[in-house]
Amino acid sequence: MTTGHVILGFLTQGHQHGYDLKRRHDEVFPAARPMAFGQVYAALERMRKRGHVEVAATEQVDGPERTLFSITAGGETELASWRDTIEDPSPNVANPLATKATIALLTESEEAARRYLTRQRAAHLDRMRHYTRIKTDPDSSMTMVLAADYAIAHLDADLRGLESAMTRLHSLDPSRHFGLVPVWRGGQRIDVTDPSRTVIDVLAHPTWGGGIRQVAEMVSEYFEGDHRDDSLLVEYGARLGIGAVFKRLGFLIEELGIDAPKLVERCLARRTAGVNDLDPSVDAEGPTLSRWGIRVNVRVRRTAE
Repeated sequence: MTTGHVILGFLTQGHQHGYDLKRRHDEVFPAARPMAFGQVYAALERMRKRGHVEVAATEQVDGPERTLFSITAGGETELASWRDTIEDPSPNVANPLATKATIALLTESEEAARRYLTRQRAAHLDRMRHYTRIKTDPDSSMTMVLAADYAIAHLDADLRGLESAMTRLHSLDPSRHFGLVPVWRGGQRIDVTDPSRTVIDVLAHPTWGGGIRQVAEMVSEYFEGDHRDDSLLVEYGARLGIGAVFKRLGFLIEELGIDAPKLVERCLARRTAGVNDLDPSVDAEGPTLSRWGIRVNVRVRRTAE
């Protein structure tokens, strides 16, 4: 949006001076950067010269004299033209997140890029929680809710891009190229993960499996199926090197009532320090189980329930 057109929109509601316009902007667009007074008056002067606004009156009440502005017929025409013009999607997408990850990858290492993406993902999730609180606050105005919706949609798109980038980095690391089986599609060989590797991957990144509830169903089906291999799960989990895998696996085995006591013991032996969310993509509270170092922020149930 342009400052001038926003001011013209506000002036359709009546005569206003610069302070009113600045305050109105900050109220209507709470998620935007607050408008500076200098920005307001500079825009008013430009529009006055173009014939889009004019001085309606001056007033003085307990302070310096203030100038009231009003929109002209030319200003109303300009506002209508701007409002009805469709914005062309930009052909060039500038993404500072992708730029930073690329530079980290080129100048340092895959691990440096992965660390940056992980921290940025956490920051995005935190900001999404902030806007979610605004949306669910009964005192929030409709303009605040609409602004929060818009911000969340953009943050969510960024988040999907970050997760996609993390997945691509994951595939670049040759030490992670294990548990793959070839399949042929249209005469072309494609390597896909075997059942045990698939389970380990979704335990490491529950969003890849559609969330921890879907992951729990996958784990349950895995242990009921012909591909079950407890030793292979432990081997793959150790090679992947993500401690949360064994925390989530051990917790789900017990929570789902799966008969695998020896595997539970092996998961406990490989449990890392600290606390991990059962589903890191979900913004919810829950009890922390010290046995597994897991914050149970999503409830999972046995299939029979």
